Order: sequence, then C-alpha cells, then structure tokens
Amino acid sequence: MRREVSEVCSTSKSDEKHSEMFLDEPKSKHRVMNKSEHLRTFYEHLVWKNSTVELDDALTAKRLVDNECSNWPQMQFQFACMYAFTSLIEDNFRFDKYRRITLRKQLSDHPVYDFWLTLLDSTWEVFFNTENRVPNQKLMLCFQFAIRHGYCQLVEYIWDKIDNNTREYIGLLQWRALCFRARDRDTMRFLCTRLCHMNPVGMARISWTIFFDTFYNSINNEESDIVVENKFRKRLEFLIENCCSELRRRLLKMENFR
Repeated sequence: MRREVSEVCSTSKSDEKHSEMFLDEPKSKHRVMNKSEHLRTFYEHLVWKNSTVELDDALTAKRLVDNECSNWPQMQFQFACMYAFTSLIEDNFRFDKYRRITLRKQLSDHPVYDFWLTLLDSTWEVFFNTENRVPNQKLMLCFQFAIRHGYCQLVEYIWDKIDNNTREYIGLLQWRALCFRARDRDTMRFLCTRLCHMNPVGMARISWTIFFDTFYNSINNEESDIVVENKFRKRLEFLIENCCSELRRRLLKMENFR
C-alpha cells in the first residue's frame, strides 16, 4: 500500500511540473480537454528510477519523444526544450525555418520556448547586453522558470553559459520557490552545492527562514493545524535529505541564530 501511495504522489508531482509546459488557454465550448491533460495519456509509458519510488522525468521525456510523440512535432519540441535535448532542437530537418515560424506563433508566449526559438535564429550573444554582458529578460525568465519548476537539465545547460553573479542572483531568488514545492531532488541538489559554495551564509539564512522558523511557529501556535504541521514537516525532511553537506551543517547549528 505504501508503495502505491508513493507512486500516486510521484505521478501527481510530475503532473504539476509538466502542466507548466503548456500555455494558459481560454476556455472553449468546443475543446474536450486542455492540452495539459494529454499528459494522462502517457501514464503507461512512465519510467521509474531503480532505487526509489520516483519517476525519472528525463528518461520518460526521452521515451515519449522517440516513440509516443514521433508523429507529433510540437510535443517533441516542447519536451526537447524543457529537457535541453539540443540534438533534437537543433535538427534543421525536423524543425526547419518554416516549422519554427509555426512554433513561434503557437509557443512564443512561453519563456522556455521563446528562449530556444530565439537561440535557433541567432547566437548566444543575443541574450546579453553588448556593453557589459548582463543577461537580458529572455534568458533570465527561462532560467527562473527552469529552477522554479525543477527542469534540472535546462538549469544545468543555462548554468554553464552564464557568470557567477547571475547564477547567484537568480539562484538565491528562486531557492525559496524551489524549496516550497519540495518535489525536485535533482534540481535542489545541483543548486544547493553550487550556491553554498558561492554564498553559504545567504543560503543558510534563506533556508532557515523558509523551513525552521515557519515550522517552529506552526507547531507552537495554539491554533496550529495538524495538516499544516505535516506539510512543513515534510518540507523540512525534504530539505535535510537533499541539501548539500555544507548547508546541512550550517542549519543544524542554527539554534542560536536569533
């Protein structure tokens, strides 16, 4: 029973994550389902990690791109963009200039697709101010989205292209949102190790405020709700399990923080 519950929870988290692939659409009397609901048709093709009851989102996306979506170019492109499958994105035969024009009309309002479609028609320099190489809004919005929603492969791809100031600024800014979702282990581990190397004090302060302070207040409030307590307890457990050794060490010494 416990395994079945874990599978349901993991699938639910994956649904939340991948619903962000789709643009918000106005309701239509003629539309049977929202585009994001097509994800349910892929349930039988989900790939699970060997060691845990947890979905392997990247391998699932690869399987869907290669097989179930082989005749669905737009969905292939969307998965490829989210998981930084660069060989597919840069396939000029599959996504020639005419296909890209169509995709831009359909998808350019989404920060991730706007980022990739811009890159396909230009070079990396288009994302930086020519004088001081400050990243522009297109790049920043895509990077923020990838962190917030746990698309680790895309985070890693952009991380290698930007400087430390941008990494630290956006990383710390989005750390709170990433922690509150408590669902993206790979992204949390990737960012935690690197951000703690850059700014361990800042990471400890932010993490303390997010978890320990809120958790302490929730269990010491006379009007505390057991559901709220459990929610914060699970977030706390998720952080301790997945944060780097440096942050864990600092958090466990926070008794005299205030």
